[in-house]
Amino acid sequence: MPQIRSYFYSTVFDRFRNGKYVEAIDGIMRYNIRQSSAGFRRVYDVIIRSLMRVETLDLKNSKEEDIKRIQRELLRGIIIAEYQAGRKVLNDDLASGIEQAIKDIISALSNRRFDEARNLAAALRDSLDALLTFKIVSGRRAEEEEEEFL
Repeated sequence: MPQIRSYFYSTVFDRFRNGKYVEAIDGIMRYNIRQSSAGFRRVYDVIIRSLMRVETLDLKNSKEEDIKRIQRELLRGIIIAEYQAGRKVLNDDLASGIEQAIKDIISALSNRRFDEARNLAAALRDSLDALLTFKIVSGRRAEEEEEEFL
């Protein structure tokens, strides 16, 4: 049976990866997700550091152990996303999309496709930053305004 990709992966991450930035933001705006800021931040903080390392490291001149260390950091992001989803602190679709995107990055690093790994890392970082900005923070702000109104 074919694996069904998450909405986050196919509609947000994929579009950022393919340079369809306006469509990616539109996808985020249509993303029907209720996600606490605190739950998202637990995963975000771990993953972002690793993604920035992939984006900025001179991968072609790096030692194999440096690349393995980054892969291990990325794997930790998968573990934390899965753990938080299991605790119902992170949305399942979001966790699944994050995990698949990280697996793509790890695979690119394993196959020494460093430019691809860098591009995938940038796309995931952009996806997570945009989700945080347009859905999680603005959603929390809208809920607070609604409470004030009532």
